[in-house]
Amino acid sequence: MTFPTLPTILPGDIPTGAEWDELMDAIRAITPIGARNQTATTVNNSTSLIDVTSIQLQLAANALFFFDYIGQYTTGTTPDIKVGWTVPTGATMDWGGDAYNTAEAFTAFGGQNESSTPGLGGTGSSFHLRGWILTSGTAGLFKARMAQNVNNLSNTSIDIGTTIEARRIA
Repeated sequence: MTFPTLPTILPGDIPTGAEWDELMDAIRAITPIGARNQTATTVNNSTSLIDVTSIQLQLAANALFFFDYIGQYTTGTTPDIKVGWTVPTGATMDWGGDAYNTAEAFTAFGGQNESSTPGLGGTGSSFHLRGWILTSGTAGLFKARMAQNVNNLSNTSIDIGTTIEARRIA
């Protein structure tokens, strides 16, 4: 997939309707898309992934995106938290980040794919996850997911203000 071509508009020219359309297509292709968690997403006594309700992006088909997912979570010492994704059909991704692991040591990690669900630790910690996602011929939703790493009756949540942003790079 290539980005739209820009029309040639010389100084003093007035762009035509078609040229304006081409310019707007180019701007839309490079404008970041993002989402912010408006309410905490909470789970308890479950290791089954659920959608983080506000953290989802509509991705175009046949495109490469770089994403940043930055946020705060709250969990008990026992359950910790695991994170994962839902991607458009046929999409692949590679990601990693900086976060507390289940031993509550701050660590950097990578080499994760669209099926990975790593556990994060700490009772109230932040994370910065980032990577790329390559969509195939199918556009669709890219959704953040979460669950407890170990079943526990205490609440585990992705907090208000957690954000994701993606930039199309090809």
